[in-house]
Amino acid sequence: FSIEEKKTHIVMNPNGTVTFKISRKWFFDKESSNGTLDDIVTTLNAVAMSAATTAKDWSRLMTSPLSIAMIQTGQKIYIQKKVGDLLFFGYKDPLLDIADSLPKFIGVDIPFDKFGWFYKRNESSDFEGVFNMNTGVNDIYQLGRLHNWNYYNFTNFYDEPCDMVNGSAGELFPPNQTKEKAIEFYSADLCRSLKLTFKEEEVIHGITGYKYTGNEYTFDNGTLDPSNECFCNGACSPAGVLNVTSCRYGAPGFVSFPHFYLADKFYLDQVEGMRPDAAKHTLFITLQPETGIPLDVAARFQINILLSPIEKFSLFKNVPTIYFPMIWFEQRATITSRLAWQVKFALAAPLIGQIVSFLFIVGGVAVMAYYLYLIVPY
Repeated sequence: FSIEEKKTHIVMNPNGTVTFKISRKWFFDKESSNGTLDDIVTTLNAVAMSAATTAKDWSRLMTSPLSIAMIQTGQKIYIQKKVGDLLFFGYKDPLLDIADSLPKFIGVDIPFDKFGWFYKRNESSDFEGVFNMNTGVNDIYQLGRLHNWNYYNFTNFYDEPCDMVNGSAGELFPPNQTKEKAIEFYSADLCRSLKLTFKEEEVIHGITGYKYTGNEYTFDNGTLDPSNECFCNGACSPAGVLNVTSCRYGAPGFVSFPHFYLADKFYLDQVEGMRPDAAKHTLFITLQPETGIPLDVAARFQINILLSPIEKFSLFKNVPTIYFPMIWFEQRATITSRLAWQVKFALAAPLIGQIVSFLFIVGGVAVMAYYLYLIVPY
């Protein structure tokens, strides 16, 4: 897929911030794909698993009808669907209709009539929320930093202080970046901020940039860094995955790097076919350090569903416990050669200004000398 992105609902605020939403439009790139959106794939039944997980602590009086409904509607542990339906188009599932009919006091609020990993996201300006970002007009070193997201500087999806909205919006960074200091950005998809540390220098279109990458600390469970324990949401999994259940309508979702790259060996032993590769699966942002301009960005994540035995539901009563990989994706953006030329010009502007000033001074001295030569008699 190729992506077009634009900012919408832009409002410039008197406090030096700008409020906006983000709309993304995906286009299927048939020429670059080795399949079609009509291809059939077999995958875990995420809707049924999510329903069972959400209801596992309910009383038998409430779970028994739901368990029977799963059987009567023909729910299976695995399903076969078209790629397009799993991604953007979505597919109908009777369990979603049942969830929509439940009394509001139960606390199940799913704003979708179909299920798809990116359903209703294409061309939506509401999916990622409302961003309020510092413009740097009052302090250039605050450029790009988020002031709040959805009108708050915290999310309530994790325990404090992991719920804080920190860092950049991911597209603009303050100038004068260093190798010693990590960069931080907020991801609306993960409902949290992420820190990347300097890895190496990289040359892109003739511009030297600092490459910052995700590492073992990114999805740490508090083993390496105790301050990360508040991302566990009460029950820490082995290191290498992030529990996003609270920010994804109660679905047992866990995010990792693709192929469980940098994750505990526990996950690799559960699933066949995992081949973690730093070159293919590293999350990174390369910045031009003086300006903070992104030169190359690769957002790479994997969505996993926790399949686990749930006694109250016969469909899942005897299943093993597996963090089941559902889909992994990469969003890649690299500066074009034309924009790179503009960055080079901006970097050279101070030097050009000095040279021009020097030439003006030399020219002025030369003109004055010539004038004196004309008026001074011999």
